[in-house]
Amino acid sequence: MLADPCPPCLMWLPLFHRIASVENVYHPVVCDACQARSFTGFRYKCQRCTNYQLCAQCFWRGRTSSGHSNEHEMKEYSSYVS
Repeated sequence: MLADPCPPCLMWLPLFHRIASVENVYHPVVCDACQARSFTGFRYKCQRCTNYQLCAQCFWRGRTSSGHSNEHEMKEYSSYVS
């Protein structure tokens, strides 16, 4: 029973839960693509570029700035530790 795939409409529930759980998480950093200062939601940090961070909107849309490539591995953060 647990091995049966869930209906397609339910496959999105874990993602919706994750999005809802971070919608009020505050990140006091600047998005390197859109220059948004202090944003909420997910934060993505490049594992190659030093101190390169993106807000969720820029990450999901594939936006970057000079020196960074979409091929670089990014780590998702759902909390902020100073």
